[in-house]
Amino acid sequence: MLHLQTVASNSHVNKMDASNLARILGPTILGYSSNAPEVIVSEAQVQQSVVSTLIGISSDYWSSFLAVDQENILNTKSVTPEKRLAFNWCLLLLQLFMISLQFSGISHH
Repeated sequence: MLHLQTVASNSHVNKMDASNLARILGPTILGYSSNAPEVIVSEAQVQQSVVSTLIGISSDYWSSFLAVDQENILNTKSVTPEKRLAFNWCLLLLQLFMISLQFSGISHH
């Protein structure tokens, strides 16, 4: 996400703002619930919205995953409450994505 944020911050040069990046990379990052063409088309907007939201999350949050203390790499006590909360927010976003697919009438195979 940090790389995508960097790309988006240079959209005045590369024409790839967060919305364009999300539109192009949403399917790759999130995938589809089915290979049926109608499913692929119907999920596109939700994918774009989720990925755009992820790109919009503070770079401080994403950077926190890169700062790993090698001594405590297997020690879950080193996970700060902030990191746990941020991780839970990401899980919530993914769950909302899946719920939105269910309410849109898309079946999962």
